[in-house]
Amino acid sequence: MEHKQIVITEFGDANVLAIQSAETPIPKSGEVLVKVHYAGVNPIDVKTRAGLGWAASQNKDKLPWVPGYDISGKVASCGTKTSRFAVGDEVAGFIGFPLQGGGYSQYVCVPESELSH
Repeated sequence: MEHKQIVITEFGDANVLAIQSAETPIPKSGEVLVKVHYAGVNPIDVKTRAGLGWAASQNKDKLPWVPGYDISGKVASCGTKTSRFAVGDEVAGFIGFPLQGGGYSQYVCVPESELSH
């Protein structure tokens, strides 16, 4: 199944953001798949998009890159060895900091430890 995500295609102003399709990820052991309902715009997302700061320097060779650290949504599926959440649980979290991000996606896999009810 495919989903949409916002990516940084190169560093610059907001015009470098693009919408791309991607395969919906499958949660690994200890992860849950979150259907993202809301994603915040963290100042670090803005700095990284502009090519400023440590996260940008570490991700410069990984473009296009999906920003987004602050999310809320519902658990869509659970990987093995997950115990804190069930499908349908509403969750929020500060995810993938500082290098992974990924919250500007319709679906994102997140370690249980980065989420709360």
